[in-house]
Amino acid sequence: MVFNHTVIYSSFVPSFLSPWGLVMASDQPINTCWDPFDIDQLLQAHIHGGPKSLRMLDGIALLGMFSQPRHVRDAIHRVLECSSIEGENTGVLA
Repeated sequence: MVFNHTVIYSSFVPSFLSPWGLVMASDQPINTCWDPFDIDQLLQAHIHGGPKSLRMLDGIALLGMFSQPRHVRDAIHRVLECSSIEGENTGVLA
């Protein structure tokens, strides 16, 4: 399955002592330009203890996770082929 929208994000994983890159995919557009205050309000409403109970995540941290260096974003935009989980080439993306 190929999704219409994807975004990359990264997070430092302490148990591996390194940052990990991940991909979020959806058929709907994915907003990556949140207001950190709005994220903190959502965490307050939905997480027991609010954002202060989370050691590594708040609105500013989440915004930073989706802020990748330009050379990484440019490299991703140059990719022209997409492979499926079965290993088959699904065609040209651009």
